[in-house]
Amino acid sequence: MIENKIKELETEFDRLLVLAIDENDIIDHKLKQIGETTFKLKQQKSGSNTPQSVPIHRRI
Repeated sequence: MIENKIKELETEFDRLLVLAIDENDIIDHKLKQIGETTFKLKQQKSGSNTPQSVPIHRRI
């Protein structure tokens, strides 16, 4: 269940990243949300309860 959601989010992230070449606040916000959600799901999957910094996306 979690693995499928992670793959969906990563696919959407990659698709939006291509569109983020132009300055677009909506896409930037969505990328940030997807990145944070994916990070949290990966933490749940690994069973990690230790706080870590949330990775932020970089514009290519």
